[in-house]
This record gives sequence, C-alpha cells and structure tokens, in this order.
Amino acid sequence: MRELKNTKIIAVDHGYGNMKTANTVTPTGIKAYETEPIFTGNILEYNGIYYRIGKGHKEFIPDKAMDEEYYLLTLMAM
Repeated sequence: MRELKNTKIIAVDHGYGNMKTANTVTPTGIKAYETEPIFTGNILEYNGIYYRIGKGHKEFIPDKAMDEEYYLLTLMAM
C-alpha cells in the first residue's frame, strides 16, 4: 500500500493462479463455509459466510469482472 496526497493506493494483481499485492502472494483457491472454521489464517467473513482463501487455484475464467469469487479475493487482498 502506498499513500499519495492523503489517498491510499492498494495495488492488486488478479492473476489466474495467484492474487498478488505489494506484500503478499496468495493462491486463488476459495472455499465457502456456513459456520466459522476451526482453523485460522486467510479467512474472510462476508455476508455471514466464511471463506477460506488460498487453498489451491481457481480454474480459468475469461471474464474475472463477472465472477463473484474474484470480488471476494479482492476483498481479501485489501
């Protein structure tokens, strides 16, 4: 993350195999759970659902902007 004139800039590379930021590289795999998982690390809670991020890789999707999971991966990257 960088700051420019009081604006925070978060760069995210939405790769097919990995999501990359200035400080992290995380595989694009995502798995949803209805209850809070007992394990920790890379868990995103959104709209009452828990998502484990980084286990495996997503398959190829030609239009990432239309994929709900890439939205969740972006939230995790931020």
